[in-house]
Amino acid sequence: MSDVAPVRLETKRLLLRPFGAGDVGDCLEYRNDAEFARYLPHVPQPFTLLDAEAFVRQNMTEPFEQSPTFAIVLEGKVIGTVNLEIDAGSGSAMLGYAIGRSHWGRGLAPEAAGAVLSWAFGALRLDRVWASISAGNVRSQRVLTKLGMRPQPSTSEPVFAITSNEWFRQRE
Repeated sequence: MSDVAPVRLETKRLLLRPFGAGDVGDCLEYRNDAEFARYLPHVPQPFTLLDAEAFVRQNMTEPFEQSPTFAIVLEGKVIGTVNLEIDAGSGSAMLGYAIGRSHWGRGLAPEAAGAVLSWAFGALRLDRVWASISAGNVRSQRVLTKLGMRPQPSTSEPVFAITSNEWFRQRE
């Protein structure tokens, strides 16, 4: 997978693109929210300008072929992120996503994550994508269910997954 170049994906309402240096302000705005970060222990609160700069820098410098990360852009503004952590040896990846709270309940998370799943199963030819969430995060469970992902046996946090075959069969 070393030949995977950063891509831009478009949905009906969203542009998914690599992060750029100009995204710091938008990231500061949506990530500096304790309710947004409630189930994201890696997001410090308050989320400062230095945190936003580090977040954008990290997303700009991680190898895209191992961790494709997309800024979710709505009407010219970054409102969240969706990413994959690819385990090339297994043909699988972990899905992650986060949308700013002011955009919750509008179907934007499944729209963005669905575009990335279509790309991952099509262009990258992944076999399986999974996500782990906090047990109390009902909103995220709904997103994963909307994507067609199913709960998996797990010993700790809830895990949802979908295979390439399941993904394409659901879209026939």
